Amino acid sequence: MRSRRCSVEAGASSAPWPAAKTQPPATCRDSVVAGSAADGETRLGRILDSDGGARYLGEFAFGLNPRITRPMRNILFDEKICGSIHFALGNAYAKCDNGNRSSIHWDLVKILGKGSRVVFDGKPIMVDGRFVHPSLKALN
Repeated sequence: MRSRRCSVEAGASSAPWPAAKTQPPATCRDSVVAGSAADGETRLGRILDSDGGARYLGEFAFGLNPRITRPMRNILFDEKICGSIHFALGNAYAKCDNGNRSSIHWDLVKILGKGSRVVFDGKPIMVDGRFVHPSLKALN
């Protein structure tokens, strides 16, 4: 399923630790990420402008592991939390290469729940942390 426009409406924050409570909103169109932050706007801008590939997605995935239900503060597990999305800004890894190159690889995870929506090309894929697209419902 190739999408040119993706949006994520995250709903209420589910951050389990204080550092994660300030979550910058991000939008993505044609794989280009624009973000803003309630605090740290200058720092965020420096990261996103660090090189030509930093504003592009290196990865995007849905967390599907039903045995991982809460953050463990280890990104290798957290990115697989059932009902979450995971994306990385910047460099793509060779095993799942999309051609993007950057000096950064910034993994981000958002646990989706009530009030959340993931939309590809105007069509809802996930609502309230559950797949709604007919071809994806079996993943719930």
